[in-house]
Amino acid sequence: MTNREALWSVERAALMVCLDHQGPKESGETGAGDRARQMWHGDGVNRFYDKTLQFIVLPDGNAGFLGEHALADGAPTLRLCSELLPVARAALSAVSESTVSLLTPSGSSVKELVWEELVWEDLERVSDGIAAAKHLFAAEVKGHQTARVAVDGLGSDAIKQLGVAPDPFCQLAMQLAFFRMHGRVATTYEACATRRFLHGRTETIRSASIESAAFARGMAASLAPMQAYGLLRQAADEHRRYSAQCAQGMGIDRHMLGLKLSLEAGEAVPSIYTDDAFALSSTWELSTSHLPSENFETWGFGEVAREGFGTGYSCNKTESVFFVSCRVLPGSMWPHRAQAFALAIEEAMRDMVLLCRTARASSSKL
Repeated sequence: MTNREALWSVERAALMVCLDHQGPKESGETGAGDRARQMWHGDGVNRFYDKTLQFIVLPDGNAGFLGEHALADGAPTLRLCSELLPVARAALSAVSESTVSLLTPSGSSVKELVWEELVWEDLERVSDGIAAAKHLFAAEVKGHQTARVAVDGLGSDAIKQLGVAPDPFCQLAMQLAFFRMHGRVATTYEACATRRFLHGRTETIRSASIESAAFARGMAASLAPMQAYGLLRQAADEHRRYSAQCAQGMGIDRHMLGLKLSLEAGEAVPSIYTDDAFALSSTWELSTSHLPSENFETWGFGEVAREGFGTGYSCNKTESVFFVSCRVLPGSMWPHRAQAFALAIEEAMRDMVLLCRTARASSSKL
């Protein structure tokens, strides 16, 4: 087998299974954040980032999924992992020292696994390139921070009892957290699925609105509970309205992208695309996405703007989990920016709960 043939075997594979030799030192809930980061990159040696589907297994049996986003969106891959989970559990329960079989969901054996080692030749010729790639990868990993926070007791069930929909509540908590850290609102991207349409994938929910900014400023100004609660409800209602529009294909960003991509070769780019305001409004300081799942302890992705944050979150029944990623910024007033933002989100959610309960109690007395 030549190197070309070995590489082609990897290229044409439907998926990758990455067996890590090292895992996080901590176990249980305390190691959840480290496990998430391990799933993201490990040491890079056994990841193939051009592959859409990669399944990572740690030495302790914990497993995760890594997707290449050009072909993989959150909802379909969440469904894939949810369907595979019972199969994987059945397989693990059937493993013995003498046999490892692929199992159907019903538990019946399909066939014995067949292994073929890929042999690489004359690696000395490219050893310098491999060493350089490892160095660049290590530098990229070192240049990132991540943090995970699970807000216990504050999931979708508890949030609904406050009179606010769960997703707007989480989005407003992130807006408030960013405002408290930076003294201003953030240009915010939230993924919205448009798969109800043929070839539909996503649209951008612009979560930073006039209403959300008013709410953040109101909280910073310590408005009376009834006033601040009114601003929260207005911001949540606006978020739900715009989210519904995006789901129906009536968002802004994919249309603007489509128009730009329809330009003919040599055709002048309309001035709106070169306008500073357009560029600023499309620089996502907060890139966010919501995937609720009771089966997974966390999920996330990288930031899309150098000074921004990437935040994947799950508002489950009894808790809300946020995974924050960002770059290390020398000279930043927050040496641990990801951790600072994650804790700011939790504080914002707790404050919003107190606000809602205080305002609703005052309203009932009136």
